[in-house]
Amino acid sequence: MGSSRSYPFDFAPPIKEDEVVMVVPCGIPGVHNTTFTLSVVPDDSNDHGMPFIHKRRYGPGDIFPEYVVDPSRLPAYLKTDLHVVVSTRSGTGKAEAFYDVLKVYLEAVGIHERGTQEGNQNEYNVVVTSHPGSVQEFARSTLSNCTRPTTVILLSGDGGVVDLLNNCSVVCSSLNSSAVAPTVALLPLGTGNALFHSIHRPLCDASAADDKPGPHPLVQALRTLFLGVPHRLPAFKASFSPCAKLVPVPSEDLPATDIPPLEVPTPPVPDSFTYPLVPNSYLLGTIVSSYGFHASLVYESDTPALRKFGQKRFGMAAAELLKTAHAYDAAVEYVPYNQEQQGWNSLGRDKHGYVLAAHVSNMEKTFRISPSSKPLDGKLWLVNFAPLEGEEVMKIMHAAYAGGCHVVLEGVGYFPVERLRVTVREPDPRWRKVCIDGTIVELEEGGWMEVSTGQESRLKVLVPQKVAEESGECFIE
Repeated sequence: MGSSRSYPFDFAPPIKEDEVVMVVPCGIPGVHNTTFTLSVVPDDSNDHGMPFIHKRRYGPGDIFPEYVVDPSRLPAYLKTDLHVVVSTRSGTGKAEAFYDVLKVYLEAVGIHERGTQEGNQNEYNVVVTSHPGSVQEFARSTLSNCTRPTTVILLSGDGGVVDLLNNCSVVCSSLNSSAVAPTVALLPLGTGNALFHSIHRPLCDASAADDKPGPHPLVQALRTLFLGVPHRLPAFKASFSPCAKLVPVPSEDLPATDIPPLEVPTPPVPDSFTYPLVPNSYLLGTIVSSYGFHASLVYESDTPALRKFGQKRFGMAAAELLKTAHAYDAAVEYVPYNQEQQGWNSLGRDKHGYVLAAHVSNMEKTFRISPSSKPLDGKLWLVNFAPLEGEEVMKIMHAAYAGGCHVVLEGVGYFPVERLRVTVREPDPRWRKVCIDGTIVELEEGGWMEVSTGQESRLKVLVPQKVAEESGECFIE
């Protein structure tokens, strides 16, 4: 899947394989097929306001055969109840622009937005979010207790997956044989896109081994949309003490002059007494649960002023957070992987710098927090270290960007666990935040979070054929 192949068509520039989304056959012998390509313009060189450039080219039918999508033989998951969810607030706000591109590809294989093509049987419903709770409302109204196959094409970041997971009441088990877990297709338009990059990590590793950059994530995502297979999405459960509260995501795009300076971080809602309690005292997750530096960083970087900087916002917030060199006061216990009979073990210290249970390998495309994690294997890996000075913390973080070699550094703990329990002793609510897949929960003083694996599957996710084969589990529909 590298960029070694390129083919000239007529007098046009050659087609690069890394930009090929799909090839649609015309069905007429001797007539050229249509090759659809996509290139993504970097933010720092985009002076014309067009972040995505898509083209259709015509050429022989014998090139790029692995990307052929035949409209007459679409996979079953594209012929079900189909929904496209456009999360306008995700990442740097490009989901709506990308939807205009997605429509072209869907129409090319005969799938049209509902109400735009009279008599068309292959239609989809489009949902454009208007407020932070839009995806949750969609999941509750549309995905709860599904008894027929449903597919959601999600133009979002990881937060959209979490919203679907926690608001879709379908549980696929032997006790509920009529339930049908919805299938989610990930189009990564968030900031980190941890789940997408972790699922597609084997393909990225293969490109890197050949010293090739590989396709842009959005090109790869579209290939998976049209050529992937559904796979069970494993989840973990994070339970909380009774007074745990959800911290709202700031929803107002305030002018920069109205944003408090980073040196004095303030919560999105000034009075935490107004935070709502965590519904049912638990959340489901599929990416990460954390306490300490990571949770504080996610919380303090999610402001209207910083969100517009995309991934850079984490570095900006981290620089200020590290100045505090805070030692997080908590009891941290765990149950080792496959050793439930041993009961709870302690990390053996009262103060902590970083406590993170990873359910995926990557937090970003190049930030490999858990190198031993395999796509969708459902294991939790605990990464932890004691309070450190800012320079030492950044050394560890930089090593995570170097293929995940931070886990062999002195002072960094890394091992698989079945369960994790954090009991906070901090008097200041600023240091009592925990993070579940980007959702922030504030614990009360003496409150706790307990994370456990092995939850029943509520969703399926589209993955590349190669990843499904390596995992040994897929659902051919």
